[in-house]
Amino acid sequence: MSVREHPRKADWWIIDYYPDGRGGKRERIPFKGSYEDALVMEQELLEARANPPVAPIGLPPLISKLAPEYLMWAANHLAPTTVSGIETALELYLLPFFGNHRPHHLAQALVESYKAKRLEDKVKKRTINKELSYFSGLLKWALKQGKISALPLKIEGFPTKQTLPPAPRLPERTEIESLIGHMKGDAKWLVSLLFLCGLRRSEAFGLQGHNVAQSGKLLIVVGKGGKERIIPVPPELQGELQSRSVSVGQHGLLFPSPKTGKKRDNIRRSLITAAKKAGIQVRVYHHLMRHGYGTHAIAAGVPQRIVQSAMGHTSPATTDKYTHLAGAHLSRAFEPFTGKVDDGPPPPENMDGAGI
Repeated sequence: MSVREHPRKADWWIIDYYPDGRGGKRERIPFKGSYEDALVMEQELLEARANPPVAPIGLPPLISKLAPEYLMWAANHLAPTTVSGIETALELYLLPFFGNHRPHHLAQALVESYKAKRLEDKVKKRTINKELSYFSGLLKWALKQGKISALPLKIEGFPTKQTLPPAPRLPERTEIESLIGHMKGDAKWLVSLLFLCGLRRSEAFGLQGHNVAQSGKLLIVVGKGGKERIIPVPPELQGELQSRSVSVGQHGLLFPSPKTGKKRDNIRRSLITAAKKAGIQVRVYHHLMRHGYGTHAIAAGVPQRIVQSAMGHTSPATTDKYTHLAGAHLSRAFEPFTGKVDDGPPPPENMDGAGI
């Protein structure tokens, strides 16, 4: 093996790798980073060659060759929004970088090189972690399908503390109600479901007649991981849901796309337009309505365990963030009052506290 400068790209190196030894075929592995990091990568490849996983038959396929079959599997087993994210990440970022490698070539140094490149492209660490989770999913699928005999490594992303998103800035409940009041048709009902029932976007857009129970008083939803949950429906939505469920039948969509008759992808334009009309200053998006549901429910005194169940959270820690959001939200609501107290004149020197 040897490490040499890339002929066209600065800070890139070519590692000449012989997976079957010097007598076998040479593979050129591109690597981005310092020369020292490239040497570390070379050493990891040598160690991987010295202790290879037992291949089922012949040489494992290139990662680019695994991707099409994996995407077919994903389309049959994962949510459409997840599949869309996987397709984008593979096509634009992961395959151009890892596609010409075989799974047993992979080493953490190569993963670190990918992370460095994406950071150089001004991509957030949280987004990079999501891309790497998609890549890890492909490798785990390949193992289950017998395409590879062992996982080459456990892909390490950025630590969780570095990837936590900033707490969303929530509109007041009256602002969200005003936003809904400026919407029309299906979009109005869908945003109402996001905010008043805490549904995820894919859950609301995918509602069918059989999801409506007890004359519209309950929704039975299958969420992440195929987990079923029961959600109470506020009175203002019950009649509409029941009417639509009767009209479309058990397996008809309650809110199909008017153009295709199939499941919608988003109502972003209607949401943003209504937010402007309502005078909402913060960025508004689909999932913010679900955040609003959790936060306002906690602030209203709904027990955290009930909110966790209604939102479909596996871990109480996920729901716990809404406790913090509710506290911050209430603090902001009191800012005009506390600000006046802080900025007011000092009390008289002889004030004895009477009447307090």
